[in-house]
Amino acid sequence: MAAAYRPLNRSRNEIRLLKILPPEGSSAPADDGLLDFSPDPIRCELQYESLDEIYESTSGMQSLQHAMLEILLQDQPSTREGEPETNPGLTTGLMRRGIAKVLSVNFDSHYEMDPRRREALRHVYDSDVKTMGSWLPSEIKGEPPTFKIWLDSWIWTSLSGSESHLEQQSRGYFALSYVWKSGPEGRSLLEPRYREMEEMVAAGGSSARQVLEESGDVPELLEQVFGGKKGVAANTTEIIVDGKPVFVGKNLEKALRTLREIPEVKNGTRVWVDALCINQNDIAEKNVEVKRMGEIYGKADRVISWLGEENQQSGLALEYMSTLGQVTQNMGHAAEISRSFYEHVHADAVIRVAQLLQRTYWKRIWIAQEICMGGDKSIAICGARRFNMADILACGKILLRIELKDLVINRGLKLDESNNPETEELQLQDLRSGIVRLRTFRDAKIDSMNPNREVPLSNTLWFRIASSSSATNSKDLIYRMMNLLPDQLKAQINVDYSESTQFVDVMTNFASAHISVTNYLHWILHRLHAPFLKFQEWPSWVPNLALPFSSAHWDWAFPHQSNACPNTEAEASFHRDPATGKHILTCRGFRLDTINQATRNLLLEQIDDISYKIRVVAGSIETDTTGQSYAMYENLQNMLYANRSRILPDRAAPMTAAELPPSVTEHKYRDIQGLKAALASCFDFLGVTFPPENHSIFDIPWNLYDGDNYGLDGNKLRTSAFINVPAMFIVNGVREVFADLNLWGLSFKDLFPERLRDVDASSISIPTVRDRTATFGRLFTTCNGYVGVAIGSLVPGDEIFLLNGCPMPVILRQSRYCPGAYEFLGGVCIPGVMRGEAFAQLQGQGQIPQIIRIC
Repeated sequence: MAAAYRPLNRSRNEIRLLKILPPEGSSAPADDGLLDFSPDPIRCELQYESLDEIYESTSGMQSLQHAMLEILLQDQPSTREGEPETNPGLTTGLMRRGIAKVLSVNFDSHYEMDPRRREALRHVYDSDVKTMGSWLPSEIKGEPPTFKIWLDSWIWTSLSGSESHLEQQSRGYFALSYVWKSGPEGRSLLEPRYREMEEMVAAGGSSARQVLEESGDVPELLEQVFGGKKGVAANTTEIIVDGKPVFVGKNLEKALRTLREIPEVKNGTRVWVDALCINQNDIAEKNVEVKRMGEIYGKADRVISWLGEENQQSGLALEYMSTLGQVTQNMGHAAEISRSFYEHVHADAVIRVAQLLQRTYWKRIWIAQEICMGGDKSIAICGARRFNMADILACGKILLRIELKDLVINRGLKLDESNNPETEELQLQDLRSGIVRLRTFRDAKIDSMNPNREVPLSNTLWFRIASSSSATNSKDLIYRMMNLLPDQLKAQINVDYSESTQFVDVMTNFASAHISVTNYLHWILHRLHAPFLKFQEWPSWVPNLALPFSSAHWDWAFPHQSNACPNTEAEASFHRDPATGKHILTCRGFRLDTINQATRNLLLEQIDDISYKIRVVAGSIETDTTGQSYAMYENLQNMLYANRSRILPDRAAPMTAAELPPSVTEHKYRDIQGLKAALASCFDFLGVTFPPENHSIFDIPWNLYDGDNYGLDGNKLRTSAFINVPAMFIVNGVREVFADLNLWGLSFKDLFPERLRDVDASSISIPTVRDRTATFGRLFTTCNGYVGVAIGSLVPGDEIFLLNGCPMPVILRQSRYCPGAYEFLGGVCIPGVMRGEAFAQLQGQGQIPQIIRIC
């Protein structure tokens, strides 16, 4: 049964609020349940209020507090005499928080925790202090918090921080952030070995269930795996709203039961909960409410994040993270703390943090804007513990302060070596991804606080938030992130939850909105970089934010020092092709050249190598009585699938020489030194750089090492959180792939000295390699004599264009599915073109940009 709603009054900017009524039974806990919550059913009332009036009343109080703070802090010195190291920002910040806390206390109120509960918590305190003493790094160990300070981390204490008084009451409200359905914590629906498959399905806007339904699997099997109607019923429970029974998710019922224990909620502070305060059966209302959720969360007194029930020492994990997060007040020890954390990844504290960060809460797209729009008073609650959300998010910043340089994360490292079934599947990549999410939310929160920000040409936060989150309805990857977007962009996005609107339509709307608002084509450079369900049908110019984030592709698509088409704007338009239904981008540009030759990339070579090894091992499985061959076969299959999931497959055969336009006999770069300089620029664009300016990749002999391990220690690969991967390991692999490219009578390999003895050793420096960009690189030549490098799919015959409003030359391929249109294959680096040289020449010749349709 659903709650009874009346329509919201839009003229009053009305919202619904939930008043959680006190338990009907005795409020005093039983002696055997002093740390439990009241078992009485949840009873609530829906109330209607004007959001404008609420904000006006609360902002008046906040303005008064702010004025009082300014008066009290006006004489705060920038430094203290004799203490040049004093951090004025830290000192002022701590004073501001302390004074604000005092001003928020309602001294006319009276509150006292049940003394029996207080005594029970004192016993917990002794145990907690001992555990924290063993968990916390030496850099921040000190005197443990007093019992009174520690007691403030429990929900039975007033949010004011006062033992005897409640927080100032206003007409405001709390906004609840939670997940509707809390699944098995930290575990994927599918087996861990199929993570990439699950990501590919989700990135296509589908779910594993939808895929299995379309494949014709029997309903009984689907219900067994996914729950069906019985599963839905098992995950819901009954509460009372306005005197009538209403079914809600069990996780929401637990959250409401917890909030009911908070003294201020007992005293009448109301809560906004989307599942109950939005009529979920009214699509029109839902479309409107989703657009203003940023306002609802932004104007709440505080956002309360419900992480779930206490288990696996989650309360202690939160306390540990909160303590680390407070180090951001003074970043002096951050790098040491971060390195120590990763050097002790098998410690109990790290494992508990990893478990907490694997909770469903952190992975759902809804919570992104809810966390980011919440104010400084926002809190996270797990079980009966509560902590400041700002400190939890800051923990992510602290734990990512480590200087990696040539070290890379050993992502597959198991955290727990004890074979505990609860933690045996946890890997370092799980922990790392959770920490990155914390930092991303913190960065997005800071970014969203600027009311005057313009729409950036590109923003890594949008990719990181969407790609690391999941949603039952894939449209929410955009809709639930909308309030983190600049107002100009947000206004261009049409929220439509109707079944006729597909995920690809939502992403296309987002792409066209970004291009329209900025009047540039930077956004299309974030092209599809990995396969996903039905990626062949996706518009080639529309990025998919649901794909796993790739910093290699991000760096490539955001060229900071190039502008191949200066002083131009996109002047783009959009429509759907009536014959094929394809989303079409129409723009203007010049056709510049044609690809003549193109190499493969290192990743494809590795895929071929793994495939060969699989065939060899498969032949020995039947005769191997030890089972080692089968285990090796399984590992190789997983490696093959993981590599294939990172790169789009080639979908076109190369043109023959007879089909290609005539090719010039000389390159554009005058002499051999000019050619080397152009190729060095290509490597620089791939992130392969040399610290001394006078050193070059062409100083490094081809046969630099006798062996092929480049210093890698196989034992270290298995046991350490970090692996030292010399940059030359990647550089030499890339050089081998490029070796046979014909460069107007020379091969690429011919440009290098043969052996170490052939060069002056002092001219050789070890390169630095940015991320994995180089492993995706393909070197090419053009029919008009240019060299270039790309990280996408390309074959001879693909055409090079300069598009108005696009900073890089791009590769287009004539579409087989949409006559008269092109497929977009990505931006490329072509030395001699990147700074507008070719564009200026074409303009000087009086050529006019042609109309180009991209599907």
